[in-house]
Amino acid sequence: MKKQTFITKLHKPVHPVLSIAAVGGVIAIGALLILLLQNARTSVSPSNQYQAQVVPTATPTPVDTPTWKTWTDWKGGYSVKLPKTFSPVGLNKAFTDGDPDPSGTGAMHFGENVKSSKDAVYGFSVEFTPDTTYHTGKQCASDEECYMNNFKFHSNGKTVHATILGRDIKGIKVTFPPVVGGPPNYFVNYYFDFIVHDKPFSVYFHYGDINPNSTQKEPVFRAILSSLSFATQ
Repeated sequence: MKKQTFITKLHKPVHPVLSIAAVGGVIAIGALLILLLQNARTSVSPSNQYQAQVVPTATPTPVDTPTWKTWTDWKGGYSVKLPKTFSPVGLNKAFTDGDPDPSGTGAMHFGENVKSSKDAVYGFSVEFTPDTTYHTGKQCASDEECYMNNFKFHSNGKTVHATILGRDIKGIKVTFPPVVGGPPNYFVNYYFDFIVHDKPFSVYFHYGDINPNSTQKEPVFRAILSSLSFATQ
């Protein structure tokens, strides 16, 4: 038998089936490695994925009604609870701890009595008045008519809801742009007009905010409105 050299042994033909299997195995391993590398680049841990979806939101204004103070307008025949930092605004536009209705008209005006706006917890003022003509120019005879007067008068208003005297009352949120050359605050107003003892009554919240779409004060507004009580006739 002819003696084979070392080189000849190296170049000994491989069985065709084994050759195909070997090539297929290499391709399969390569494909698996590529897939693993792609997954390693694109995968995100559950915690990181959740963090990426979190959107910061404003902290809601606190509602702690047990600590609130009850104010009564004897002329108007109604009472309301307000946060303890609020005080009546007198005829000279200054805060007072005395009569909340110094004019005797049945109207009360309150603001947050703090040294600086930076110390304010709530940051709004509120007015109560047995009259709906001062901002719409019209009286009303039903809750729906009061709402429609507001809606027609403030064409850019947004409808909001609150429970007053156990009834679902529709109000209007109206936002005005900042004054040119002034602070970048929008002027935000909430109007709630409704009927009490067959007569119109109005509650008006107002404040400034750099975010006109914020709703974080609304829970406080609703708590104040739900605390309203009126003397029976």
